[in-house]
Amino acid sequence: MASLKLTGDTSGVITISAPAVAGTNTLTLPSETGTVALDTTGSILQMVMVTPDPGLVTTTNTTFAETTSTLRLAITPKSASSTLVLTMSFMFGGGNSSQLSQFKFYDYTNSADVNLGTAGSRTGCHGSARQVDTDDNDTDSIQFTTTVASGSTAARTYTMHNRKEGSDAAYFFANSSDTSALGYAKPTFTIMEVAG
Repeated sequence: MASLKLTGDTSGVITISAPAVAGTNTLTLPSETGTVALDTTGSILQMVMVTPDPGLVTTTNTTFAETTSTLRLAITPKSASSTLVLTMSFMFGGGNSSQLSQFKFYDYTNSADVNLGTAGSRTGCHGSARQVDTDDNDTDSIQFTTTVASGSTAARTYTMHNRKEGSDAAYFFANSSDTSALGYAKPTFTIMEVAG
């Protein structure tokens, strides 16, 4: 078995040994300074996030549309074989309406849905809510997560879309009224890249 020995600057030796098998194998090193990790499966390669301060956002859309451009988040995957884990957290008020609301991640760069499921005639989404409690100021904390294969190292931007089954108002990030008894919470969108 052939081997290559690297002597440390002050002490020690690192030995790189080739297996005693037929064929040609290639070990490709990165063209940058850093640490080489040979088995990174499951490790976090990077994490990006945005926590904008959009104020109260009100929507009345009955088809999926972007909730706010302030939640757009760009990522350039480090690996084409990794998995991206998208997580969105925000405060939501359904306006004391019996109309269902749906939320989903959307690939803004490629104008594409992100890993939506199907089940009969139901609308594919990553989260849903209906609030018929007391009044327009009822809110809940909503969080939803999905995964998607990176597929390449091309940069892309994700965002959040929402819809409601009717045209009643939906309130994002704050209560509909403005008094000190009510709340406002900045949303957070996180994308984590996990090695495959």
